[in-house]
Amino acid sequence: VIKLPDWLAWIMPVLSLNFPDLVMSPECDYTAYDYWFNWLFTVFSPVLCLSGFVVAYIYAERNNQNPAERKSFQDRCVQAMVIFICVMYVFVTAKAIEPTFCQRLDDGRNVMMYAQDIECQSLLDCEDPLNCSYF
Repeated sequence: VIKLPDWLAWIMPVLSLNFPDLVMSPECDYTAYDYWFNWLFTVFSPVLCLSGFVVAYIYAERNNQNPAERKSFQDRCVQAMVIFICVMYVFVTAKAIEPTFCQRLDDGRNVMMYAQDIECQSLLDCEDPLNCSYF
């Protein structure tokens, strides 16, 4: 097995347009970040990406003088946003509900399945459910 240099191993998913793998599993590429940073990054990354489409849409509104060209460009921006949302919906939804998957270990602890160093707590185990931290 040939081991790729670190910079090449990171850039290959980007060049192959494997965006969901790069964004949905950043812990595989960036080991320095904890689970919650990766979770927040994954859940909010589509918003950051969609903002690029919005900027392009506004740019076309201000800089294209020909109404037909402007409308054509803006229509393509909207179509690209819809396709992006459709592709990312499943990946982001799966990652967003990931913290709710807990399992009970042999020692009695209830931990997250995907981050077993984080203990889960049921709302039923709390004395005051309004002030209970799920984790």
